[in-house]
Amino acid sequence: MELVKGKYKKTELGYIPIEWNIKKLNEIGSFRKGRGIKKDEVVDEGLACIRYGELYTHHNEYIKKINSYVTYETSKTSVTITKGDILFAGSGETKEDIGKCAAFLNEEKTYAGGDVIIYTPKDTDSLFLGFLLNHKIIAKQKAQLGQGDAVVHIYPHNLENVFIPVPLTIEEQTAIAAALYDIDELISGLEKLIKKKKNIKQGAMQELLKPKKGWITKKFGEIIVKIIDNRGKTPPLANSGYPLIEVNAIYSSNKYPIYKEVSKFVSNTTYKKWFRNGHPDIGDILIATVGSVGATVIMKEQKGCIAQNIIAIKISDLYSSEFIFYITKSEKFLRQIKAVLMGAVQPSLKVPHLLNFIVELPQIKIEQEEYSKVLSDMDSEIDLLENKLDKYIMLKQGMMQNLLTGKIRLIDNG
Repeated sequence: MELVKGKYKKTELGYIPIEWNIKKLNEIGSFRKGRGIKKDEVVDEGLACIRYGELYTHHNEYIKKINSYVTYETSKTSVTITKGDILFAGSGETKEDIGKCAAFLNEEKTYAGGDVIIYTPKDTDSLFLGFLLNHKIIAKQKAQLGQGDAVVHIYPHNLENVFIPVPLTIEEQTAIAAALYDIDELISGLEKLIKKKKNIKQGAMQELLKPKKGWITKKFGEIIVKIIDNRGKTPPLANSGYPLIEVNAIYSSNKYPIYKEVSKFVSNTTYKKWFRNGHPDIGDILIATVGSVGATVIMKEQKGCIAQNIIAIKISDLYSSEFIFYITKSEKFLRQIKAVLMGAVQPSLKVPHLLNFIVELPQIKIEQEEYSKVLSDMDSEIDLLENKLDKYIMLKQGMMQNLLTGKIRLIDNG
């Protein structure tokens, strides 16, 4: 295979290679409608089926794994799909997502539920269509065809008139699909590895944080020297400057704040004068008090400030702040949070609650640091894998943009 640059022509979908055509979906395939299969008719074992909601929640550009089953009796009133069909979601919550679709690549005889639109292409690579028909140039057309507000619908007669750019040869379509499938396999493999590493770390954390002989018991308030709490106050915002860390930047599964989720900033003047209680320092622990209550992260760098719905706690130098951070992820600590939230109309974690939580830890700081280093090394490995995953996801997005519009072409030399 080689990458080639060719000549392009202007179309209603933008510039495409001169060897490509613009086609309506009804020119290269036909539509059918799924039927039946209510939610309460899905069983644990039986005949394979696909319901429209799964196209949003379980599948991206293609379907290889079956997640739902129906009885033989239910299947008698449904519609069969076969390998190579494209399945569209006929209902959705927004026009932007309506018509989400996937190529069906499973060999197993399968049934389609209601609100699934089945498209059977001819002389066109199905996997290529699975990638193409979710591309933004096609999604824009589907959004314009969606009908309704609270629930959005799209119908076969709408989809028939969707325009797509199509390489003339099946070989080029297959080459594009194969390249995108390969990057998907890399992404999927990394996701599975990250999940495995996280499970291993979770098991290690439970074992390492289990109280041992010689450990001491403390109230959380006894190991805290400062709490930064700006709840109920909203600082003046700026277009740029110091990041304002909010709850959406604190994931319970992450060790550090997710700065790519930060969308608000404060000026240098506001940063220095408005926050009378100061700012979190490196090693301070941030705790979400509303929303994702109890989610914690630790500050890795001197970067940012906090206001609503987050507090920062500074741990005494007598203790390892990193070890205490891992304690806040332990089952025992989370149970204490759950206990104070039970029955609350508007669940929130208050400072007096926090100060009375019980923690158990090694008496000597150096021992705390030894335990936390094991977990920190695991986190570092997971961080490297997640950064790699982010790069692969960005690479896939770039490949889709270039390959599905013909900006970069894959041509067979043989």
